[in-house]
Amino acid sequence: MTPARRVHAGWWELWRPPVVGVAAVVLLAIGAAVLAGQWRIWRVTVDDTSAQDFGIFYASVRSFLDGGSLYAPIPAPPRFPSRSGQLNLNLPHTNLFFLPLGLLSRSTALSVWVGASLLAFLWSTWCSVRALRWSLSPLGWLALVVYLVAWGPAAAFTLTIQLNFLLMLPVTAAWLAARRGAHEATGAWLGFAAAMKPFLLLFTPYCAIRRDRRALATLMAAAGALLAIGLIVFGPGAYREWVEQLSRVTWATHYMNASVFAVTERVLGRTTIPGLDLSTAVKAVVLGVAIAVILALTLAVAPRTSGGEAGTDRAWAVLLLGALLVSPLGWVYYLWIALWPVAAVIGHSQPWTRRLPRDLLLIPGLAGWLWFRRTAMWGQPSVLASATFASMYFWALLSLWLWTVGEARLDRGGRQADTDRVYPA
Repeated sequence: MTPARRVHAGWWELWRPPVVGVAAVVLLAIGAAVLAGQWRIWRVTVDDTSAQDFGIFYASVRSFLDGGSLYAPIPAPPRFPSRSGQLNLNLPHTNLFFLPLGLLSRSTALSVWVGASLLAFLWSTWCSVRALRWSLSPLGWLALVVYLVAWGPAAAFTLTIQLNFLLMLPVTAAWLAARRGAHEATGAWLGFAAAMKPFLLLFTPYCAIRRDRRALATLMAAAGALLAIGLIVFGPGAYREWVEQLSRVTWATHYMNASVFAVTERVLGRTTIPGLDLSTAVKAVVLGVAIAVILALTLAVAPRTSGGEAGTDRAWAVLLLGALLVSPLGWVYYLWIALWPVAAVIGHSQPWTRRLPRDLLLIPGLAGWLWFRRTAMWGQPSVLASATFASMYFWALLSLWLWTVGEARLDRGGRQADTDRVYPA
């Protein structure tokens, strides 16, 4: 070490304790403020909107248990009597997981559901961190926790009490099985998850291109089994009702929808040109081209990554983010399912140690999730505001997906996974 570097290192060792201490205090203050905001959102969700989406699911299974339809009209929350027409968009067999909760009171069912969701998240996180062999400093872990409390998907769960953590568990289990080379387990977990949320069927052509017949077979078997159970319990009529109600969805342009479909509707749905009906021709072309490009890039890059853990991480990050982009209802709370595969790719790449222009995509790709509702409303009504402020989650998702595509393309040359790497702070 040169004398200049020794002097620099000596000064840093002197200043490191107070700098780290101040950073920890700042992070703790930010985390406390965010948690206070999350608590206020939670109280509004539970008290004013009857637990929002969870309340809709609970009312649906209660209607079924009382002899009615699973998709009967949901009563509006008492404090918002004008909010009518709420729909349960879950496939019938997905409601199997809510069915036992219908035997409980609403408050007890909510407590059980939130507890199960947190356990699913903790299990997914614990297994992922162990598999990645991360070794972060206490300050690094604190920064990661504060970020995950503050990012949009956390607030989205608090606002809706959705089933994203129930979905995160089988997706994480499938990803970890794929890293181990356990093809049958990978397919089974994937089939279970894809039956609940069909946008995950993007893994079907991925397995086909990779000629992974064992994963493909168990994927179809697991999805088929869950579908069969749903048909037995709820009957074919429930599936017809589910299809019929899809046309009544009017909130796909909500700012929490990060998909290509949502941004297209936000922008072109508010644009009028004399003599041109943008609600049909132009939107269909723009949406079709965008989805075709995303699917083509995803399926051109992901199946051709190198083998091993690092290659699997890159492929899964591209696939999960791409699936959310092309799904008509790419709600931000589903980003939890891609959390650890994307984090693994960042750990493999260590962008803070290199200088690649592509890494600039991580700035909007990570910072964009710190957007919130009031900032999404800036400048309205305006087409430009709809394309920018109201679509920040879309740009964050697109940026993150493009970055992972670049990492996967770099991996196509056959670079082997660095399976023994430990990621320092």
